[in-house]
Amino acid sequence: MSSGSTLLETPVPTSDAVPRAAAVPARALVGLFLVLAAHLPVLWRYCDSLISLPQYEYILALPIFAAVLIYSRARDLGVLAPGGWVASAALFFVSAGMLIVAGVFDSPWLGAISSLAAWMAGVYALGGGRLTWATVPAWLVLWLMIRLPFASDLWLVQSLQTLAAQKASTILHLIGQPHLLDGNVVETPLKRYAVEEACSGVQSLFAITACTVFFVLWSRMSWWRSLLILGIAWWWVWAANVARIVIVTYFNSNFDWPIDKGWMHDALGIALFAATLGLVVSSGHLLWFILPYGIFGGRDGTDQPAVQSHIADELHPTRLPALNSTFFASIFLALLYSIALVLLWGPQLRVPMPSASPGQLNLLEESFAPQEVADWRLVPGSHRLEERDLDSQWGARSQNWTYEKNGRRLIVSLDYPFLGWHELGVCYHFGGWTFESRDVVEFSKIAPGAKNGGDFDRVVETKMRRKLDHDYGFLIYQCFNNRREPMPIPESNIFVMLKNRLSDYRKRVATLGAAGGERHDQAETYQLQVFIQDKNPLLPQDYADMRQLFASYRALLDTTLPTNTSSAPTTEATK
Repeated sequence: MSSGSTLLETPVPTSDAVPRAAAVPARALVGLFLVLAAHLPVLWRYCDSLISLPQYEYILALPIFAAVLIYSRARDLGVLAPGGWVASAALFFVSAGMLIVAGVFDSPWLGAISSLAAWMAGVYALGGGRLTWATVPAWLVLWLMIRLPFASDLWLVQSLQTLAAQKASTILHLIGQPHLLDGNVVETPLKRYAVEEACSGVQSLFAITACTVFFVLWSRMSWWRSLLILGIAWWWVWAANVARIVIVTYFNSNFDWPIDKGWMHDALGIALFAATLGLVVSSGHLLWFILPYGIFGGRDGTDQPAVQSHIADELHPTRLPALNSTFFASIFLALLYSIALVLLWGPQLRVPMPSASPGQLNLLEESFAPQEVADWRLVPGSHRLEERDLDSQWGARSQNWTYEKNGRRLIVSLDYPFLGWHELGVCYHFGGWTFESRDVVEFSKIAPGAKNGGDFDRVVETKMRRKLDHDYGFLIYQCFNNRREPMPIPESNIFVMLKNRLSDYRKRVATLGAAGGERHDQAETYQLQVFIQDKNPLLPQDYADMRQLFASYRALLDTTLPTNTSSAPTTEATK
C-alpha cells in the first residue's frame, strides 16, 4: 500500500518526456525574443532622439523610478498564475497592431506607446491580474516619456516663459529695475535678456512633474490628493522661473555678475531645482497636516495596507509561473511578431547614410556663401558660428551670413539641430513680432526650374510687424532631415497628413528604404531661413530678392554637403 502510494506520487519520467518538456520553454523564449526585438529598437531610437531636448533629459530617471515602484509593490505577491491566453492574445494583438501602424505612418511616438502596451501585455501574460495591478504605478511613471502630441510641449514651454516674463517684469518694476518687456525679451538700458536664456530652467516643469508623480505613487496617495500635489508642484516651478528671471536680470545689470551664462547660471539652475523639490515635499507635509489621511474615508494614502491580508499567498515572496505555461509559448505570438518585424524592418534595408549632420554643418565657412545675389552683397567677415544653450528655441547652433544693399541688411541663417519640423514663426512671435500673414508656398514657385523634392517640398513665408520698434519683417524658412530631404510642414488636415505618410511608406517598400522615411517628429533636422527687418514697408522686389537668396543657398547646400555613401540607387527623393 505504501509502495503503491509512493509510485503514484512520484512517477518516473519516460525517455521521450524530457525533450518534449524542454521544447516548450524554447518556444516561449523565441516568443519573448521576437517581442523584444520588435519593440526595443523602436523605443531606443525614440528615447535617443527625445533626450536631445533638454526638457526631456529627465527620462533617464524614469527606469529607476519604475524599478523602485515594482520592487515596493510586487515583491510579496506570493505564487502567481499566468494570465488567460485569450486576454493575452488580445493585448499583444493591440500592441503589435499599434507597432505596425507606427511603422507604416513613420511615427516613433506611436511606436513608443505600442511598447508601453506590450509591457502591459507581457506583465499580464506572465503574472495575471495580480501582477498587472501591482505594476500599474511603474507603468504610469513610464508614460512620462511620451512626448505631448503635435509639439504642444514646445508651446507649453514658450507659454510658461511668457507668463514668467510678465510676472518677473512686475517684480522688476517694484524693485526699481529699469527695463522694457518685448515679448519674451527683457530689455534693460545696457543689455537684452532673452527669457529662454534667463529662464532656461523652464524645462524643470517636466522634471519636477516626473519627480512629483513618482513621489505620490510611492506614497500611495489617493487620486485627488495626487492631483492637488501635482498642481502645487507646477505652481512652485512657475515661481522658481520667475525668480530666475529676476535674479539674472537684476544682478547682471547692476553688479555685472556673469549669472546669465556659464557655471554661475548652471549653479543657479541646480539650486532652484533643488529648492523647488524641497518646497514640493514640504507642501505635501503641510497638506497632510491640514487634510490628514483618511479624513474623507476610503483608501487614502499610506494609512491603508499595501496588500489585502485575507489573501494568504500575498504574504509570501512573489513566485512567477513557469514561462512555458504563459502566452509567450504561443505560436500565434511568434507568427504575429514575425509579421511585425518584416513590415517594420524590411523597408529599411537600404537606408542611405546621413548627408547632413551638425558636425558637417559646423565646417561651413564664409567662402561657402555666394558673394552677390540680386544686387545684395555679402558683408566681408560677417559669417559667424553662434552657439547657444542646448534648450534654445533658436537651435543650439547657427551659421549666419549678412548681406547688404543700399544701406539695408538681411540675414541668412542655418540653424540646428531640431527634432522634426521647427515652427520658426512661433519663436519670432514670442520675441515680440506679430503676424500679418503666413503662407505655405511650393518651392518650385519661388525657384522656377529648380528640382522639386516631392510632396513635402514647400517653404513658409511670413510677413510680420514689431510694435515696440515699429519695424517691418519678412521671413522665409524650411526644414530638412539629415538626408537633405525637405520636412513636411504640419498639416491642419490629419487625413492629408496620413495620406502623405502612407505614400512615403510605399516608397520605402518599393526601394527597401532608399527613398522616403525619416520625416517624422523625432527626425534630426536643420533649418534654413532668410530674414529682413526694416523701418519702412517692404516692396515686392524685396520679397523677390529674398526668395532668390533662399533658392541660392538651398542649391549650395545640395552641392556642398556630402553625398550619401549608401549603395542604394539615387532617386528623386534622395537627391
